[in-house]
Amino acid sequence: MNRAHLPALRFDCGTDDPLISHNRKLHETLRDEGIPHHYQEYPGGHTWRYWSTHLAETLRFFGGLVR
Repeated sequence: MNRAHLPALRFDCGTDDPLISHNRKLHETLRDEGIPHHYQEYPGGHTWRYWSTHLAETLRFFGGLVR
């Protein structure tokens, strides 16, 4: 794998989301493989309320890469 050519990666998950264990596993695997990424957990579940609260942060992250 050529890590120098991987795109920036950012993801987050609510601590009440039923997918939290999968997100944690992905984070651990990326970390163990030395693949740069940003991962955060916040209170909340797999809901539109969670998404609308954290969408702006994700857009800012990827928007900053375009400049």
